[in-house]
Amino acid sequence: MAGFGVPVRRSFLMLALAALVVFSGKSPSPFSALAWAALAIVFADPWAAASAGFWLSFGLVAAVVFAFSGVGAHPVWRFVRAQTLVSVFAAPLTLLFFNEASLISPLANLIAVPITGFAILPLALADVILPGDFLWRAAGFILEKLWGIMRWMSDLRFAAWSPAAAPWWVFAAAVFGGAWFMAPAGIPFKWAGLPPIAALLLWSPPPPEGLRVVFLNAGQGAAAIARTGGRTLLYDAGPGFAGKLAVAPFLRGEGIRRLDAAVVSHDDSDHRGGAEDILRRFPAEKLFASFPMKAEEKAGANYARCEAGQGWRWGKAEFVFLHPRREDYGRGFSDNAMSCVLKVKTPWGSVLLTGDIPGGTELVLAERAGGDLAADVLLAPHHGSRHSSEAEFLKRTASRFVVFSAGAWNRFGHPHPEALARAEATGAEILRTDLHGAIVADFSEAGIRVEKWREKRAYRWATNDDSSR
Repeated sequence: MAGFGVPVRRSFLMLALAALVVFSGKSPSPFSALAWAALAIVFADPWAAASAGFWLSFGLVAAVVFAFSGVGAHPVWRFVRAQTLVSVFAAPLTLLFFNEASLISPLANLIAVPITGFAILPLALADVILPGDFLWRAAGFILEKLWGIMRWMSDLRFAAWSPAAAPWWVFAAAVFGGAWFMAPAGIPFKWAGLPPIAALLLWSPPPPEGLRVVFLNAGQGAAAIARTGGRTLLYDAGPGFAGKLAVAPFLRGEGIRRLDAAVVSHDDSDHRGGAEDILRRFPAEKLFASFPMKAEEKAGANYARCEAGQGWRWGKAEFVFLHPRREDYGRGFSDNAMSCVLKVKTPWGSVLLTGDIPGGTELVLAERAGGDLAADVLLAPHHGSRHSSEAEFLKRTASRFVVFSAGAWNRFGHPHPEALARAEATGAEILRTDLHGAIVADFSEAGIRVEKWREKRAYRWATNDDSSR
């Protein structure tokens, strides 16, 4: 009935082992039962150890057992203390796995656990053996009301906290601090375990030196983030799912709360789909697009159409639009042809972000922009479609790195072999989000450094060659 996931299997095996120990006439050891349960689960399902649920389930139960070793107190006080301690210890673990820590969980558990354990669960189980369904209806009624309370609590502004992603040693110190704080009575200076947890919750990474551009793995779409001088630009937000699963987690992990500028290149779902959700969570001071955006997408931002010649400067980085021109609006061009083309120039290198401009627009832009097209890093137009990345356009950009943003096994076959061949013929290094994951390009006095995320964070079961696709 409960799905038999890792937490359920852990509970079942612990109870079964405890029963066997009791029937054998020996004194049960909670840690032994927990260890044998973990061993049994990993033996039956080795991949369970790769899930966050495994470590949260066993880790928090072990923490509770550790915290109450040799402690005798009133059951109500033990329950309140357990929920408080578990919430403190869970903060580093949930931040590690989900980059989010619940601030409301102690109060939520104090309400939900007794109601679930002493009302909903007994009524539901009793209904299995008793005639009629009145007990089941009663359990459902209580659950519905409880769920409403939990939803209200989860919607509170202070319900959760998402700090920047901290390095491993900050996590390790926070976990040790949580264990020290949860230690049984008699351990001195337990309050000393709280500062490492506070450091994790308040962690803020230093801004990148120079310019950093991250081409996120947004599936069959595009999303890029440029950071310089403590300011942040979002160029496209990917499809709707990518906004929630790639763009928002990355921004939270970098400690970014607001966007200084955002560009939605054109009105296609693979570039615009995640914009509404992202702009609601991370309001933008300036917003540029080549099409009318909805009021909920603008979210109070200073909105303007992108036009060639527009630009601004952040420190040593200059941002300028190369396309479309003002006179291009209203002439019936396709959404792709009206993509906002943005160039970012620094003393150490430049980036050209091209949206989905087709081959014809590339050639017009190559003739009109001339030398302004030159860029060290190029986001290949239209994900590397067959009729994009024209040879003349690539010649004018003269890029050292060409990034193809495309989804693995996408139905369009992007990047097309012909587009890849034209890019390779220029001698540029080819980078692909479908193979390499996110692409990180750093521009500084040390030069241009490019990282492929799947090589930086490789797993034993992951490979980067085409045969794995």
